[in-house]
Amino acid sequence: MTPDIGTEVDADAYTAHRVHLGLADSDDDIGSSQRFVHECNLDMTNGVDFSKGCYVGQEVVSRMHHKQAARKRILPVFSSMPLTKGDAIIASNKPIGEILSTTDTNALAVLRLDKADAAIVAGETLTADGSTITLHKPDWADFTFPGEPDNE
Repeated sequence: MTPDIGTEVDADAYTAHRVHLGLADSDDDIGSSQRFVHECNLDMTNGVDFSKGCYVGQEVVSRMHHKQAARKRILPVFSSMPLTKGDAIIASNKPIGEILSTTDTNALAVLRLDKADAAIVAGETLTADGSTITLHKPDWADFTFPGEPDNE
């Protein structure tokens, strides 16, 4: 549900809405120089212009885009239990990601796509602090999602 233009919403409502949409926040999820553009999905949400030239990091960003080489992405996740920022996401007894922004049982998480895909295909459960995690593919996501065919 999108609020009407001009409607004021509180910070919790804003966070819940962007987490539901799978949109990372620069302060809460991305940080300064901590993540690649593709990890933050800026390549999918018009956050970077691939036709513009001459910006810092252009070569790496362009190479990752054309090779479709993003190993990690920030994705929405859901759980039956409340989630906590900083919790590790575990598959096969190994960490494959981390919980970022949370709104009770919904959160954003940065995940290794290949590790999440391998676990899902093998029928394994993804967990965070003992709670089962389910991934959600946002409408804007234009990449092969973990568990979908064509993942390699």
